[in-house]
Amino acid sequence: MKRSVMFSLVGVMVILLAWIATPNRVGANPGLAVVPLEHDSGEVELNWSISTGVIVTNTWFDTVVIEDIYMATGNSPDFTYELPSLFDGEIPPQQSIEIQVTYSPSALGPASAVLNMLWANGEPGVGYVALVGVGVELDVERF
Repeated sequence: MKRSVMFSLVGVMVILLAWIATPNRVGANPGLAVVPLEHDSGEVELNWSISTGVIVTNTWFDTVVIEDIYMATGNSPDFTYELPSLFDGEIPPQQSIEIQVTYSPSALGPASAVLNMLWANGEPGVGYVALVGVGVELDVERF
């Protein structure tokens, strides 16, 4: 009896180790986790700006290569982004980068944009952040 239990435990361990070592196993979440997926900058006075950080985490077990980061066509030019200064296009396993997104309204009213990220880790992927804000008049009473 002890011998069969021992062989069963060894068999389970072998199967478990094979599952862990298999990069494309079902249930894995390859690619990137992007937080937040949407950001509302709220009301921002004209010619002022507000920034927020977008955290991009490699949830995979291998390095993820960022192939492109860009604002979608037709977006408000009032939204810009800045990558970390030492970012080389790769995010190691279980590591993160922070992208600074800034809203600087140049006109009154609502504005929107979508920040897109294309990556590859054996399978191509797309991440995005929906951005909105509203340009308002300068509050001169504040001064």
